[in-house]
Parts: sequence; structure tokens; C-alpha cells
Amino acid sequence: MKKMSKTRRRVKFFEMIARLSIYAQAKGYLLLPICFKRTRAKQLLWLAQGKSKVRHSFHQDWLAIDFVILRGEVLIWRRSMEYEDLGLAWEKMGGVWGGRWKRLNDIYHFQEGDWHKVLAL
Repeated sequence: MKKMSKTRRRVKFFEMIARLSIYAQAKGYLLLPICFKRTRAKQLLWLAQGKSKVRHSFHQDWLAIDFVILRGEVLIWRRSMEYEDLGLAWEKMGGVWGGRWKRLNDIYHFQEGDWHKVLAL
């Protein structure tokens, strides 16, 4: 099986984001992106500050995005049934939800792929 190029992976990832956004709207909440593209310098800074546990993030490859949920006019900044619901929907699409990670539980993080099964973050 031929490996998918990074460009094709990005296209697939954005299609998944579109599906997740439609799913969220049908549930009555909106997704507000708070982090998408991250530079190497920013990633290393976040690693040093303990905001990340990895030297290279999928954000640097345009293959991860962080969302905060907007329900009505309220931003939801805590773990909630909305995040659980979106995380499960994302995983069913084949993505990785940071809310399942053990070392850095990141409910806002949605990325492509399922490599977390190997690394068990």
C-alpha cells in the first residue's frame, strides 16, 4: 500500500474538520479554532513551559487543530459532555482526540491519525 503524501493527509484532515463542524452544529454548538499552525520555536517554548510533551507537534505539520466549544454565547473551557461527544465522533472518523491522553489530557486537541495507540501519550 502506497504511503499518503503529507499534502493528501492535510486534505483528508480538513475534510474531517468540516465533518466535525457540521456534526457539532447539528448538536447545537460551534467550534472556535484556537490553535492550528505552530512554529518550531513556539513548540519548543511550549515544551519548556510544560504545555506540550513532544518536541515535534502535529500542529507544525498542519495536521492538528485545537478548538474551544461555543454553546450559545458561552465558551466552554472545561471537560464536558460536549468535548466527550466531539472526541468520540472524531475518533470514529479515524482521528486522535487529546482528551484520551494520559500524560497531557488536552480536550481541545484534534489531530489526524491513530499513532497514539503506539505512544500511549
